[in-house]
Amino acid sequence: MALLHAAHEVPGLPVLGSCRGMQELAVHAGCNLEDLAGESARVHRHMPAGGDRWAEAHPVEFRPASLFEGGCTAWVNSQHSQAVAVLAGKVQVEAVGPDGVIEALSIGWPERFVVGIQWHFEQHTASTPLNQRILKSFGRACERHQEGRTTC
Repeated sequence: MALLHAAHEVPGLPVLGSCRGMQELAVHAGCNLEDLAGESARVHRHMPAGGDRWAEAHPVEFRPASLFEGGCTAWVNSQHSQAVAVLAGKVQVEAVGPDGVIEALSIGWPERFVVGIQWHFEQHTASTPLNQRILKSFGRACERHQEGRTTC
């Protein structure tokens, strides 16, 4: 949380988090989490054929004006047991799973690139166009931020 607070204090600093990183971004922004384990388990935790825990496991639906896949459906992996339950502030939903779990969010977009992704986009990136777009978007945001800085 201290790191997120420090990042928030740097104007325009891009932030990208996956899984717990998204959850911490959401909590830092004032959202609440819910536990998906136990009796109320809504989460689609599938082990795809072949035993690769990072393989695509369920679809997510992106909102029409999403940062990455506006109005489309894509398949992602699933390893989480907590999810964002209550939104707050400038938090916007970018994608949801078939179980209603918020799978991607942004905070303060378009003024800032602060994005949380519930799945592990860093896995199988070379063969997953969506995950490549996420990382390229983050990279471009970092480049723009660096270009806008003054040097001593």
